[in-house]
Amino acid sequence: MKEKNSRSMRTCAILFSARVGNGVDIAKHLMLEDDIYLLSKYQLKPCSNCHYECFTKLPCPITDDLKLIFELLNHYDQWVIITPTYDNRPPSLFYIFEERLPSLWNRSYSGFEDCYKNKKVYLIIIGNDGVSQTERIIHTHFEERNANIFGSLIIKPSDYSIGGGIKGSLIQNKELLEVLKPIKEWVNHAEGGF
Repeated sequence: MKEKNSRSMRTCAILFSARVGNGVDIAKHLMLEDDIYLLSKYQLKPCSNCHYECFTKLPCPITDDLKLIFELLNHYDQWVIITPTYDNRPPSLFYIFEERLPSLWNRSYSGFEDCYKNKKVYLIIIGNDGVSQTERIIHTHFEERNANIFGSLIIKPSDYSIGGGIKGSLIQNKELLEVLKPIKEWVNHAEGGF
């Protein structure tokens, strides 16, 4: 057995899906469940009726789990972003997440500016239509915040004959497991598995 590096890189999956389905199945195939963050399980509130506190030093009036989410994610060196595509774009959960980021810029979350910096990110976009547009939007979000986009994978459920389509069970398809193999190796390598 090979000895792990003294400082192994840690990888987590961040899911923007509101449901437990193909994205969660893929994440569980790639890594341990403790390293999977389904953002729909957290309380994330959209911006609403504030006085632009995020442009000042005043605290954001919205209380939710955004700060907690970043405190958890900051412990990881690599992020696998998994998102479905709805109506040619990312789901609303992504937009809420992105919209609320200014509330962390200048205030209570010290180190936010470094949270994305130099993170290695792999994107997995799931959907039959509009996946390229979704990929561009997600890619831009992470690239503009100085994350290092390591790779990207588009999964179209209609391309696979086995697996239950867009709602789940796609992981049962052996062809998909082959497609996911390089990402799983990337995750395992980061964790010191090589």
